[in-house]
Amino acid sequence: MHDDLRMTTIERTHEYSCLLDSFSFITGLSVTEFIYEIGHGGSGNNEPKGFHTQEIIDPLVKRGFWLTPIELFPVAQDPETQEQRIVRFGTEEESNFYRFAQYLHGSNGVLIGFNQKRLPHATAWTQDLVHDPNGIAYPILAMHNGDAIGIKTDQAIIPNMYWRIK
Repeated sequence: MHDDLRMTTIERTHEYSCLLDSFSFITGLSVTEFIYEIGHGGSGNNEPKGFHTQEIIDPLVKRGFWLTPIELFPVAQDPETQEQRIVRFGTEEESNFYRFAQYLHGSNGVLIGFNQKRLPHATAWTQDLVHDPNGIAYPILAMHNGDAIGIKTDQAIIPNMYWRIK
């Protein structure tokens, strides 16, 4: 993992590489190493466009990283009726945002969600700051008295999943 990420931004490899670039930034594993182990570069030129998190797991686990996926609004399915429900961690929707923010606060990983145009997007997350492959860094935690209490949804990424990395 990089030592001083506070003022560092990510340079995007290509149009569909935000997920790979974000995992590379957090773990220190080069994009070239990832591409070699995954078997494609995700550019869409005679190969798949982009990447899936499942393609990222093996190279990281092989190197001793621990990854924990944390969803903002997980969905559970009734085994008999197949009806789906959103899992709530309290009585209000805000409880899910609070829980998610608590996992983000002080940890490192990759945020997956959507940009403001509702297109899929991924960013690195470290030291309570988003490091966006679009070349910018910004906060998304709503804080109160030093505690993370929610997520700002007016930023360049609207997260719905967090891959915590240790």
